[in-house]
Amino acid sequence: MNIGILGTGLVVPQAIIQPCQFVKNIKPYAIGSNDGDRSKLLAEEFGIPKHYASYDDVISDPDVDVVYVACATNLHTYWVLEAIKNDKHVLVEKPITLNLNEAESIQKSLANKKNLYVLEAIMMQHHPWQTKTLELVEEYELGSLNEFNTTFTFNLPAPSYEGSYRYSDQRGGGCYFDNYPYWMQPLQKFKGIKEGKIDIIKSLNTTSPDGDIYCNTFEITVEYDSNFKSSFLSSYQENYKAIHEFIFDNGKLKIRNFSRPCYGNQKLVIELYSNKGRERFFLEPENYYLNQIQHFYDVLSGTKNSIPFQKTIERSAFSQRIMDYNNPNISAPLSC
Repeated sequence: MNIGILGTGLVVPQAIIQPCQFVKNIKPYAIGSNDGDRSKLLAEEFGIPKHYASYDDVISDPDVDVVYVACATNLHTYWVLEAIKNDKHVLVEKPITLNLNEAESIQKSLANKKNLYVLEAIMMQHHPWQTKTLELVEEYELGSLNEFNTTFTFNLPAPSYEGSYRYSDQRGGGCYFDNYPYWMQPLQKFKGIKEGKIDIIKSLNTTSPDGDIYCNTFEITVEYDSNFKSSFLSSYQENYKAIHEFIFDNGKLKIRNFSRPCYGNQKLVIELYSNKGRERFFLEPENYYLNQIQHFYDVLSGTKNSIPFQKTIERSAFSQRIMDYNNPNISAPLSC
């Protein structure tokens, strides 16, 4: 099974090229970029058979079975749709689109290509910590989930080169777009996504040297009803912190440093607080990206059930509500 890669950013080697070395029968076959020199360089460095100076050439290559979309987020929808038109399966970096309309256009296109699989690459959902957490909730009879909080902050250097989409909300950059799937996917899995009261606590923007506005700090709370609430803090201007916190009727679970094990060289620790006191459960190192590629291959080979695209639609709809939220006490949270 041959993968065609759209984009040459820093995520490409770690997310697709290197993990493919450990998955049988799937390999990077072609890579394309508007900078032909860059795609040629990566192809030569990693032994990728073909390199192109355009995305179109990758998608139209008849030997490409799967397209990995790793370009700027504002370009995702167009290239996902082009890949579907050319009968290619798609793995697309998170967030899959900038808004609900774009996500629905992909869903509509997929309806006419029922044999194709499109997966949003939220790599952390493929680590067994989520299954283990559900097992602990049942084993320790923790009861109903009353609160779920995610913090994901880190110091991102000031823009070091012109044109980087990460420093433009309109192109899908900024700390909200960059990180919200890491909060929203577990929220969806453990509680579901529902209508609720949204309160944006903090939304701070910065202007890049290119004149683009991007969100550098974003904090939100959501209340479904009197029995459940959730919060999300994301920032490019605070020290590293990656924490999921689950508060139940009869205890609490905390997962610290949830992003650190992504390359498969660190254990992940689940802290459980119950009437038995504090306990720690260590999960052996697993590479998030490798697990994601293995999942994708297993779905395409018919040995594993797919993750329904409707899950992506639900997240996109919830994100759209957040973007549409209007708090008179703060500026609009996102500029897209």
